[in-house]
Amino acid sequence: MAGTKKSTTGMGYLYEASNAFHVRYYKSVTDGDGLTALKSVSVRLCAKDAKHPSKDCKEVRDLRLQFMATVNAEKPVEGDMLISDFWPRFIKHCEEEIMPDKKPRLRRCTTKGYRALYKRRLEKHFGKLKLSEYKSSMGTRYLDSLTSKLGLNSLKHIKALGNSIFERALIEERIRINPWRAVELPKIKAPATKHYTPEEADRILLALDGHVNAQLAFQFACYCGLIPGEISGLKWEDGEGDVFHIQRGFVRGVLDDPKTAARIAPVMVPSQVRMYLEAWWEKCGRPTEGWIFPNRMNTQPMYMNNLAVLVVRPALKKAGIKWHGWYACRRSCATWIIENTKGNAALAQAQMRHKSMQTTLNIYKKGITPAAHHDGILIDAFPQKALKS
Repeated sequence: MAGTKKSTTGMGYLYEASNAFHVRYYKSVTDGDGLTALKSVSVRLCAKDAKHPSKDCKEVRDLRLQFMATVNAEKPVEGDMLISDFWPRFIKHCEEEIMPDKKPRLRRCTTKGYRALYKRRLEKHFGKLKLSEYKSSMGTRYLDSLTSKLGLNSLKHIKALGNSIFERALIEERIRINPWRAVELPKIKAPATKHYTPEEADRILLALDGHVNAQLAFQFACYCGLIPGEISGLKWEDGEGDVFHIQRGFVRGVLDDPKTAARIAPVMVPSQVRMYLEAWWEKCGRPTEGWIFPNRMNTQPMYMNNLAVLVVRPALKKAGIKWHGWYACRRSCATWIIENTKGNAALAQAQMRHKSMQTTLNIYKKGITPAAHHDGILIDAFPQKALKS
């Protein structure tokens, strides 16, 4: 028909036919008489093979997303705008106080991190592009260009923020598809995470002799499984016998709730920790309230990273010990509990305050020591029967 005008919408329907994968979508066609009708269109995406085994695999779904992003870009929706102009709307939505407790939609430390990451990594990248003009390939190429500067976790943070921005734009119906869903992370190997053996932990405590606050912070991390922000947020009044009630965290200069609801829970305080806790309490003048680890001005909590830079790292360097960071202590906690209780992952999950045991096992549990492997197999796993004479 002469004068035909097209528009397209939707995510498309993915299906398999003739040993290949196709996407079906509808486009409105307006003829020369001004009559509009929907027309079904099917396009072959790829053959079914080892790389594309099913329509539910990531590779096929990504092809669908990339194709439909191109299709939907033919006609921007109403409300399309510059990404730089949408950013303030997005961050305002994140910081909006919601019922019933009037707390912000996202944690304050999260939105503070969003602002810093956008300013540092995404503002210049987005430039003067509109929401509808952004393509998945742009994000993939951009992340690939950062591999010489950033590790995999940092790249994941950038992708997560980009995805969140465009997902909000999709909800507001400013775009028809979120291009960041199909952005691919570079094929780089994630660094192996570290933890400490009990012997290494003893050496670290010995190297920190004379710095009771650093020894106590290290113990809170290794034996209670606390993250740096939770250690910073501890108050004397949070302690009750053998228990500390975790109620807050101090992250990026913001005092906020713990990361998840599951983290707002008591942790057991073993005798190893209580010994250093009592020593620090005596040195602080036996306080009954206030921050356990205050800053120099005693106005807010101390950053654990500052404690590491000013005290821990120099002391360990002098002793010839490598510092793997506070999170290595948390991984140590999970590993030691499971090893010393002969596999009681539920106990480790409770101390770590994970909602899912899979998080405890897949992320925090590290390999057992050779000694535990030896004793577990030769002594516990296969008890020897008395030999017949």
